Amino acid sequence: MKPLKYYVTLLFILTGCGSHTGTVSNAFSSSADCDVALLQEYQSKVYPFFRNTCVSCHIEGGQGLGTFASPKLESSFAAFSAAGVSKVAFMATNPQHKPPYTGTHNKAAVDLFSAQWNTAQGLYLECQSKSQNGGVNEALLTAPKAANRIYTGANATQTLTWELDLASDVDPSTNRAVPARISIDVKVLYQNNLAQGYIFTNPTLQLKDTMKPVVIEGLFFQINRQAISSQTTFTNVSRVVTGAQSVPLMNAQANTLISPLGTSDTFQLYIRRIALTSGAEDAPPPLTPILFANDPDTGSERLLKSREARVTILRDSGIVRWCLSESPTAPASTDQPCISSASGAGVVNGWITSRPLRYTVQAGDGLKKLYLWVADQNLKINAAPATVEITLDTTAPAPAAIDAIAVTDTQVGTMSLSHPNESQVAGWCVIEQNVIRSPPGRPELDDECWRWTDGGTKPTTIGFKGGGSRNVWVFVRDEAGNVSSASNVMAANNPFGAITFSQLTSTTGGPRAVFFNRCFTCHGTNTNPGYNKLKLFQFNAAAETAGTGMLVSRINNEISPMPNVNGGLMPLVERDLIRLWTMPEEGEEPLP
Repeated sequence: MKPLKYYVTLLFILTGCGSHTGTVSNAFSSSADCDVALLQEYQSKVYPFFRNTCVSCHIEGGQGLGTFASPKLESSFAAFSAAGVSKVAFMATNPQHKPPYTGTHNKAAVDLFSAQWNTAQGLYLECQSKSQNGGVNEALLTAPKAANRIYTGANATQTLTWELDLASDVDPSTNRAVPARISIDVKVLYQNNLAQGYIFTNPTLQLKDTMKPVVIEGLFFQINRQAISSQTTFTNVSRVVTGAQSVPLMNAQANTLISPLGTSDTFQLYIRRIALTSGAEDAPPPLTPILFANDPDTGSERLLKSREARVTILRDSGIVRWCLSESPTAPASTDQPCISSASGAGVVNGWITSRPLRYTVQAGDGLKKLYLWVADQNLKINAAPATVEITLDTTAPAPAAIDAIAVTDTQVGTMSLSHPNESQVAGWCVIEQNVIRSPPGRPELDDECWRWTDGGTKPTTIGFKGGGSRNVWVFVRDEAGNVSSASNVMAANNPFGAITFSQLTSTTGGPRAVFFNRCFTCHGTNTNPGYNKLKLFQFNAAAETAGTGMLVSRINNEISPMPNVNGGLMPLVERDLIRLWTMPEEGEEPLP
């Protein structure tokens, strides 16, 4: 089964942004786990913006890239962390991105939650430093370094170096110094010949006093004094540096996507902990990453319809081995086999040597629990595993039955359906076609047929895309995404032919005059802003809107419903009529 289609665009459908007030809470000053406190800050400061403004696209199965507005908090946080606050803020306020939804009218709200989030991230890093060092903050922030030698338009690498024992190279807020030198290579990241961000590689540390070993943990970037999200950080740097040689801290590469770039950009490094230590002291184990698992076809984080799960791991920079399994038994070392389904190249003793993206759970429907241990470059293992639960459901529901079809006086007739256990049904798909065509196969999960009923509601009408003798089948799917076999076939005769655009837009007569009755107020007069968005009374504009899927999405949008239409949702019989025009038989263009 092919995956759901996603459009590669960060689309914000802004439906009215409420005021956002308040300051960062005292969550980090309590005994709460640092990660829990950061999630709480996200929930109270950033998450409301997404839930209030982005729910039309940025949810599971939506058209937007990233599930920022997911009703599940953890899923939203994962999507936001992957994009980063700088990228999200730029897209939300960019008038060229998706006007009129994005633009400078969002700036106040975006600036507020961006500032609050940057403050929360700083407190999170301080919390991490204190939690590992007996309440003492041994973090260090470098002074800003300008990008004027980096952003030259050429693909050249520039090395930035900070002398950590010089006041000029350490931010005054730190009030401490370490006899060491830290460097990192930076160059511009290009995509499609456009500058998109920066590439950070080869972080190194060199001691200024070889008799004083230094422990260093966690390396983060700040660009223009704003903390950059987890995918651009070397969070799991954790080692003791000794001797006179410059020591590589990590062999990974970190990319950041920000826009616009310029010669006035500045860079800072935030180190969660850097302190003098004894030669006998060893670096602590790595932090436990954040683990997510979902179905690669449906995006569900609760149910799998096949044994393969898509795995997302955050906060694991600097990790060199991953042990992902269904066994709660912790490996004592990387020499001890990880009990997993991994094998082949890139696997050592069951430990995966590159970040896993998929995992095949053991056979048998039911609750599955995944455990993740990781090892850093010192082959030290995290103290407790990251865990996630997901339920395997591979059994398709029983087929439905078509009990009766009655042709009325339009292209839409009535239909009676039944199922032996309707509590198992999460969606219905009705397929009708000319009797001369071969029976249909099971529809894909991204087939438009699933989108024409509300929340799994059983359809009661049937729209005919053409005239003459028609065959009708119905399929059902369960919550996990398993699709049943076809129902019995039911024959019907439609004497009325295919729906036409002129019928839809007729002010008198027509099957229901749907466009005129339901859409004219907003999309039929140039005095209303909706006219510029969807000029549905112009055939070419309406055909283009139908072709892009925007019309279907708007009609079926339960979260952000259309105004003044039965509480927002268009009656099914009227949606059937529009479907007949937007989805003509044999893949033809909509009829004028």
